[in-house]
Amino acid sequence: MTSKARLFTREKARPVLRITLFAAATLLAAALVVMVLGGYNISLAASKTFIVNSADDVDDGSCNPQHCSLREAINQSNTNGGADFIHFDIAGTTPYTISVTTNPLPIIIDPVTIDGTSEPDYVDAPIVVLDGSGAPSGYAGLHITSGSTTVTGLVIHSFIPYGILIESAGGNTIEGNFIGTDASGTIAQGNSGAGIFIDRTSNNTIGGTLGTTPGGPCTGACNLISGNAGLGVAIQG
Repeated sequence: MTSKARLFTREKARPVLRITLFAAATLLAAALVVMVLGGYNISLAASKTFIVNSADDVDDGSCNPQHCSLREAINQSNTNGGADFIHFDIAGTTPYTISVTTNPLPIIIDPVTIDGTSEPDYVDAPIVVLDGSGAPSGYAGLHITSGSTTVTGLVIHSFIPYGILIESAGGNTIEGNFIGTDASGTIAQGNSGAGIFIDRTSNNTIGGTLGTTPGGPCTGACNLISGNAGLGVAIQG
């Protein structure tokens, strides 16, 4: 009886041990899956697209289908983690002119792609205009400190001093813009300093060859930078 009891006990103990180890392994695997998938989901949720549907420069604190200015979209992007997108869908007659007045646009402190080519009326040349003729002096049209930011498909003119200022972090891409002219690209409306000023940051890409034709018009990734009082592109440090 004793021998049988011991045998019975051992036979019962082994499955219990196996079940315990299996359960522990399953819980560990589940925890790892939750961690990986959780991080993945957080990353997906963090990246958002904000659609500018108004050419005014009003900030009522919200970017929504009823009203979203570029100012509101930048503010929302700055407070949202992840690499966001700002697209355009402005009604009316082209070009769509956003006149910056009273206050400069918010500094871009979180990576974002501002894509003027997303405007449904876009064909080959920028039609979303940032007009700084009424903006306060001492501020760039777009001021980027976030790094890893792309600006494409915009007209940027009449700011004091720069059309675009890049500092603090690199890895930015500026392509397909008219900087220092009107939307036709034929009339100078320069910024008072450089069209683009890069201050001690590296690995920035200005322009490119994608979608361009040598000797042809400035399309695709080509930037038309002209009419500015300073250098087209100034690099310091």
